[in-house]
Amino acid sequence: MNKVFICQLCNRQFNRKHNLNRHTKRKNSCVVKKSTDLQMNTNEHKRTQMNINEHKRTQMNINEHKILNQCLYCKKGFANNSSLKRHVKSYCKVKKEKEKEKEKEKEKELDIINAKIKLLELQTKVAYGNTNCNNTNTNNTVNNTVNVTVNDYGKENINFLESNKYKKLITQILGNGMLGLQQYIKYKYCNPQQPEN
Repeated sequence: MNKVFICQLCNRQFNRKHNLNRHTKRKNSCVVKKSTDLQMNTNEHKRTQMNINEHKRTQMNINEHKILNQCLYCKKGFANNSSLKRHVKSYCKVKKEKEKEKEKEKEKELDIINAKIKLLELQTKVAYGNTNCNNTNTNNTVNNTVNVTVNDYGKENINFLESNKYKKLITQILGNGMLGLQQYIKYKYCNPQQPEN
């Protein structure tokens, strides 16, 4: 029941078919042993040719993969799409330079538009500015001089105090206590008829 699988290139023996397939599909093909049999040589040639073709196919796939993940700005190739996106987003100098140029162009366009707007505003002012409009401002200033004379304490004018009223106030002062004294001071010093006291 033990079946033996033999590599046709190097005559190596394997106890399982899987091991033989793994041996034949490896990257470095096995060393060919010289054989006198012509059929063996043709099989070897076919097998090596198949390995070479398979290797070329994998290389083409890798190259195609690189072409798919190429930066549109600087043409740099990347193995992964995520690496390409990171490069374009953060590190691509060519893209940054192009964006700066676009921003400068937008600023120039805005400056031109603002200049046109100012020019149109000036033209409308000139067109409507020919009407005569006289504005006169008259300022009337009146200077009033108020002279206030203040008498010193103890030299107040008490001529306005009449004897009857004066006697009544003094009786109220004595009768009301502090409240009467406050009324007397208010009457003497805050009298509107005698503002100088």
